[in-house]
Amino acid sequence: MKQFISFLVFLASFFEISAQNFDSLRKLIHHKNTIDSVRVFAMIDLAVQLRNIKPDSSLFLATQAYNLSEKLNFLKGQGRATRTQGIYYQNKKVDLQTALHKYHLALKISQKAKDLQGEGDAYASIGGIYRLRGDYGTSLKNYFHALEIYEKIGSTKTSLFASINANIGTIYQNQQIYEQAMYYFKISLNINKEIRNKEGMAGTYKSMGKIYQAEGKMQEAFQMEWACLAIQKKLSGHVLLAFTQADLAHLHLLNKQLDSAKYYAFTSIKDAELSQAPDVMTYSKTMLAAYHNASKDHANADLNAKEAQILAKKLGITEYLLLASKERHIACKKLGKIAEALQNYELYVQLKDSLQSEKNTKKSLGAEFQYKEEKTKIEQEKKDLEQKANEEYQKRIAYSLAGITFTLIVVSALIYKNNQQKQKANQALNKQQDLIEQQNEELKQNYEEVSLALETLAEQKREIQEKNKNIMDSLNVGNRIQSAMFPSQEQMNLGLGKGNFFVFFKPRDIVSGDFYFFEDVGKKLICIVADCTGHGIPGAFVGMIGYQILGEIILKEDIHQPDQILNKLHLEISRSLRQDENNSKEGMDMAIVTLTKNKTNPLKFDKMEFAGAMNPLYYVQNNEFFEIKGTKLPIGGKNTNHSRPFEKHEIIISEQGLIFYLCSDGFQDQFGGEKAKKFMTKKLRETLFEISNQNPEQQEQTLDSIFKNWKGIEKQIDDVSILGIRIL
Repeated sequence: MKQFISFLVFLASFFEISAQNFDSLRKLIHHKNTIDSVRVFAMIDLAVQLRNIKPDSSLFLATQAYNLSEKLNFLKGQGRATRTQGIYYQNKKVDLQTALHKYHLALKISQKAKDLQGEGDAYASIGGIYRLRGDYGTSLKNYFHALEIYEKIGSTKTSLFASINANIGTIYQNQQIYEQAMYYFKISLNINKEIRNKEGMAGTYKSMGKIYQAEGKMQEAFQMEWACLAIQKKLSGHVLLAFTQADLAHLHLLNKQLDSAKYYAFTSIKDAELSQAPDVMTYSKTMLAAYHNASKDHANADLNAKEAQILAKKLGITEYLLLASKERHIACKKLGKIAEALQNYELYVQLKDSLQSEKNTKKSLGAEFQYKEEKTKIEQEKKDLEQKANEEYQKRIAYSLAGITFTLIVVSALIYKNNQQKQKANQALNKQQDLIEQQNEELKQNYEEVSLALETLAEQKREIQEKNKNIMDSLNVGNRIQSAMFPSQEQMNLGLGKGNFFVFFKPRDIVSGDFYFFEDVGKKLICIVADCTGHGIPGAFVGMIGYQILGEIILKEDIHQPDQILNKLHLEISRSLRQDENNSKEGMDMAIVTLTKNKTNPLKFDKMEFAGAMNPLYYVQNNEFFEIKGTKLPIGGKNTNHSRPFEKHEIIISEQGLIFYLCSDGFQDQFGGEKAKKFMTKKLRETLFEISNQNPEQQEQTLDSIFKNWKGIEKQIDDVSILGIRIL
C-alpha cells in the first residue's frame, strides 16, 4: 500500500507543473512517465504559444490533444483543445464561421465538464468573433460573461483578462463612446504592465492612440503609436507590426505628411505579406489606398481599395469593409465612375450606421449594465451580512438603553414621592448609578465581543473558502487520477468490438465509490462492476484499493474464475484494511462476468460465467429477460478471516447472442418522480428489457434521459454505474 500511495503523490505532483517555455513543454509531452491528462494540457499550452509563430503546428498539437482527451473521456481537455482549434481558423484561415462553431462547441463541452476556466476562455473567443462581425451587443454580452467567470475564479491578472478589457474598449471606441473606451483601455494597460506582457501593452497603446486621434489630440496619438511600434520591433512576428505601421500611415495622412504616410503604407504591406494573414492584408491595403487617394493617384487607390473590399467581404470583417468602401467611394468619384462611387458611398453609410446605431449602442451598454449589476449584487450581499451583524448590535444597545431609561424613570418617581426621605432616596440613586455604570461596562464589553466575533467570522470565512478551494483542487486531481485508472474506450473496443458496449457512469460527487474493471487475459475477458461502501472520498479510496488488488489477483496470480476472484478479493480486502483488528465494516458489492472466447473468432464467445457479491446479473436472450442473483455476502466486513462460498453460474450463449448488464444499486435507489419515491429494482429491470433491442450507444443515452427526468429536482443520493455488453 505504501508504494501505491507514493504513486498517487507522484501523479498529483504533475498537476502543479506550469509551462515556462517551449522546451519544458516539449519535454513534458514526450516524457514516458507523464500522465496522459497532463500531456493533454502541455499540448494545449504549447499550441497556444505557437498560434502566431507556427499556426499549422498549433493546429496539429490541438488536434492531437483533442484525440487523446476523447480517448480518455477527458472533457476538460476536449473543451480547451476545441477552442485552440478555433483560434487557428480565426487567425490563420480567417474562417470566422468555422472558428465560431469551434468556440460554441468548446463552451458546451466546458460547461458539461464544469471547467470554469475553459468556459470563460470560450466566452472570450465568441465575443471576439461577434466584435469582428460588428454585432457589438452580442460581443459585449459574451465578453462580460468571461470577465464575470474570471473574477469568480480569481483569474484577473492574466493577458487574456487584459485583452478582453481592451476589446471592450475597442467596441466603445468604434461607437464613439470615448470615455468608456478609455476606461477599459486603462484597465488593460495596468494589468499588462503588472504582468509584464509587452505584446498586450503594445496593443493597448495602439488603441489609446486611436482615441486621441478621434479627439484631435494628434501629438498624443503619435506618442502612443510610436510606443507601440518600439515594443513590437523587439517582438517576433509581423502581424501586429503591420497593423501599427498602417495606423501610422493613417496618422501621417491626417497630418498631410505624405512621404511618411507612403513609407509606412508600403512597409505595412510588406509585413502583411510576410505574416500571411489576410485580415492584416485587408487593413494594410486600405491604408495604401488612402495614401494613393491623398496623392491623387486615384486609379491605384481604387485598385487597392477594391482588393481590400473583396478580402473584407470574404472574411466577414465589417470594420475593414467600412474603411475600404470609403476609399473606393473617393477614388471612383474622382475617376468619374459615378455609379460605383454612389454604390460604395451607400455601402459606407449603411455599415457606419450599423456599427454606430442606437440599437447596437443600447445592446452594448445593456450588456455592461448586466455585468455591473451582477457585481453590485455580490457586493450588496456582503454589505447586507455586515449590516445584519451591526443591526443585531444596535438592538442590544437599544434594549440596554431602554432598560436604563426605565430605571431612571423609576428612580425619578421614587425621588418625587419620597422627597422627605432624601438620604434614603440618595442611597437608592447611588445604587442605580452603580447599576448604570455596570450596564455601560457590560455594553462596552458586548461591543468588544461583537467586534471580535465579526473579525473571527471573517477569518473563519476566509479559512473555509481557502480550505474549500484546496479540497476542490484535490478532488479534481483525484477525479483525473481515477478516470485514468479505469479501462479506456480503445481497450474495450479491442476486446468487445466497437459499438458492442456502453458504460453509464454517473458519480454522485467529483470522485466515485463505484468502479468498473475490464481485462483481456488471453482466452477470457473479465468484466466487473463494483459498488464500494460510501461514496465521495471514502468510497473512492476503498475503490482504488479494490481496483489495485483485483489487478494483482487477475494478472499476477492468474485467478480467472469469478467465484474464486470474489473469495480471494474478500480475504485481501480484509487483510489490507486490518478488519480483524479495527472491526471496520468497509467493503464492496460486486458482480463479475467472464466471457470465454470462441477459438476461431476472438470477438465471439461460447459461454459466460457469473458470480456476484450481493449484486445480480441481468441479461436478455431470445427476447426473454433473465436475472441471476448474487450471493448474499459482501466483500469485506464481518467474518474477515474466513473464505466465503460465492456461487458460480454458467450461461451458454446461443447463436442469436445476448446482451447483459452489471449494475450498482445507485439507479434503482434514486428518489424522484411525482411522489419523490425510489426508482426501484423492478422498474430498472423493466427499463433494461424495454431498451435491450436498441444499440448500446442509444441505450446509454436513453438511460441518461430516464435518470435525469426521474431525478428532477431531487439530489443524487449515490453513485450510479451500469455496464451493458452485447454479444453477437
